[in-house]
Amino acid sequence: MLDDIYEQVRERGLVKNRSAFSRQFLGRAHNYASAKRTREQPSQNTLLHLVRRLTEAGASDLASHLLSRLLTAA
Repeated sequence: MLDDIYEQVRERGLVKNRSAFSRQFLGRAHNYASAKRTREQPSQNTLLHLVRRLTEAGASDLASHLLSRLLTAA
């Protein structure tokens, strides 16, 4: 899931790399998104932080899509 969102955020020019995505959009350490690529799903707190940051960055369509995916998975 994070890979898809990262790619869309990068394509929009909101970040340049996974390190910036981890810090700016996930509120985590610079290597968080890279480490999560092969492990479990991010925590609820991380995903909610991502939704907030997407909205603040003007990517409310991505935030809405993420929330929809989260609610469907619940």
